[in-house]
Amino acid sequence: MVAKTEELDELAELTGQHVRPIRSVIIGGASRLGRYLAKELEAEPGVGVKLMDPRERVCQKAAEALPGAIVIHAPITDEATLRTEGIDGCDMFVATSSEEELNILAALLAKRLGAGLVCTVSNRLDYQELISSIGVDVLVSPRSAAVGSIMHFIRRGRVLRVTSFGGGEAEAIEFEAMATSDVVGRPLKEIDFPKGAIIGAVVRPDEVLIPRGDDIIQAGDRVIVFVLGEAIRKVERAMSVKIEFF
Repeated sequence: MVAKTEELDELAELTGQHVRPIRSVIIGGASRLGRYLAKELEAEPGVGVKLMDPRERVCQKAAEALPGAIVIHAPITDEATLRTEGIDGCDMFVATSSEEELNILAALLAKRLGAGLVCTVSNRLDYQELISSIGVDVLVSPRSAAVGSIMHFIRRGRVLRVTSFGGGEAEAIEFEAMATSDVVGRPLKEIDFPKGAIIGAVVRPDEVLIPRGDDIIQAGDRVIVFVLGEAIRKVERAMSVKIEFF
């Protein structure tokens, strides 16, 4: 689904997702990713952060680098420590250790002990369906993020961002609309856009459009397209600069 930011809560309610603000986060694992996440969350007003790790030296370094976070020296699957630190009232638990299976176990334990949302970091894309079926709310894959960054340079046209879905079977591609592109200057309903693709949003400096048939893409717009794998090349051609531009 595509929605404007101010409509996300309403959309979530319509789909049965009861949204509650994130005010407390426990991060399991003081890996580089875990420390970076804790630092970013420290800057968020009203968010309390706790960081757990079994390595004493790593905890000491994390405590020095993260003055606004509480650093706890304990295994991330230590049930007694999780209970003591208030896992049952925690809005979100994020497992960010370097051991993927440990992350899954820690997330499941946190869920059982009452954490609101649980997230695990894993590069195993084949775990996606398994993880969602056993109760983990979110799987974050650094490998997928890296692939998206690389695909940004491979895709033709003025591509700003690429996100892959379903093991590469579909993509969300953010283009910058060029003045000579086939999609610029005409109502969307008059464009012969490839089958297997849909324009989800048009982003301008002063507004974001969830486009309809009468809307017209302007040069410089950022256009977010959702596309199946077999239609990617056709979409690239439609969004690319025509030869007469040169």
